[in-house]
Amino acid sequence: MRFVSNGQALTKLTPVTRGRDIVVSVDADELRSLEEALQVLAGTSRAATVLLAAIEHALINEKVLVLGAAEGLRTTDEEVLRARVLALVDGLVPELEMPSEAATVLARRNAKRRAQLLQEFGALTGEQIAEERSRAANRHALAARWRKERKLFGVPYRGQTLYPAFQLHDDGRLRPAISAVLEALPRDEMSDWEIAYWWTAANGWLSGARPVDLIDSNPSSLVEAAHRLREPLPL
Repeated sequence: MRFVSNGQALTKLTPVTRGRDIVVSVDADELRSLEEALQVLAGTSRAATVLLAAIEHALINEKVLVLGAAEGLRTTDEEVLRARVLALVDGLVPELEMPSEAATVLARRNAKRRAQLLQEFGALTGEQIAEERSRAANRHALAARWRKERKLFGVPYRGQTLYPAFQLHDDGRLRPAISAVLEALPRDEMSDWEIAYWWTAANGWLSGARPVDLIDSNPSSLVEAAHRLREPLPL
């Protein structure tokens, strides 16, 4: 196989007979799919490395990647070559499970709910928590240690961990009720966001109040309400 860029505008996958060669042009979307898939193989296969380099060159220069069979294939093998290229694209790119419409709507609602929670209560990064309390080079370390010790909780958000601000006093001290409640909650059965929702949603064991609103005035009631989640559901 040989690989060339012909300088023409990107076209859809179309087999063309050119002399002895059977040429297949791979379009931009298929190039990107191949590029992503071949990244995994590039370090172990010389052929994959060569093809990956050709793909990157074609994408950067907005050219078509033409796979030409210079020897060993006849014109009658045109569809075979086309099928091989399509199979390569389909076989190397991981299968994606397309979400249903209901799942998409639910995901949007969850995303909106998370954003509203962070906007209402504010959130701190690990660096901000450590700003006044630690001189360590790794400013994430203090918040990470507190989280491991269940003195506070964090939620994942856009590639980082954020800590809802209601867990700390204005002067940076941890609210004691946080660790007491986190010990009472069945944390092994709850995600980080489920814990955040528990704090900020109306709670029937608290006469409809939100735990976050009683964090200073009635912390013992929060611990009792948290323990309720450990009780087995009635049959």
